[in-house]
Amino acid sequence: VSFFGYLVLTLVSYIVQTAQVLDHSSRNVFGCAYAVGIWPDFATGICGTHEDTTTPFAEARVLPLSFLGIALLCAPMAWLNLDDNVVLQWVAVIGLLMLGAMWLVF
Repeated sequence: VSFFGYLVLTLVSYIVQTAQVLDHSSRNVFGCAYAVGIWPDFATGICGTHEDTTTPFAEARVLPLSFLGIALLCAPMAWLNLDDNVVLQWVAVIGLLMLGAMWLVF
């Protein structure tokens, strides 16, 4: 039970980190990271531009659109068996090898 809990918590932290990287990349490329406000302004569009915090949205409570992107990418694959998405697994392995090679070179 504790190992399963560990895996779930680790995967959640990976999702949050991926969303933060996408937010920062969006801010750097487009000048703004988009999100929907939760608090203090509920259901309002927010453009995060802060560079001195861990998130472009500073202290605002938001639902970043990067989470939607991650969900749209991951959810369909979660419904498939591992045998059905072998191509995606190969793409992930090649991407991991490329990132590892870039990390070693640079």
